[in-house]
Amino acid sequence: MMVRENSVRPVIKHREFDSLDAAHNAQLDDDTYHRRSVVEVVFRVLKQRYVDRLTCRCWYRQCREFALKCVVKNIDDSL
Repeated sequence: MMVRENSVRPVIKHREFDSLDAAHNAQLDDDTYHRRSVVEVVFRVLKQRYVDRLTCRCWYRQCREFALKCVVKNIDDSL
């Protein structure tokens, strides 16, 4: 897979049922985990403030609609 070839690792922490899960969590970078939580907060705010779903069916149009919503959010934040 292309993801594994580029050494991409998941950022979600494991529930600690045994020592192997604790060892995996110890290898995670706290800064990367924090960035992930910030991104999730931004998506939650976008869903709450604007519409929580995309109206377009086509993938290309969904990307364009999402980009426009992000632009609107940035303009709203700057005001």
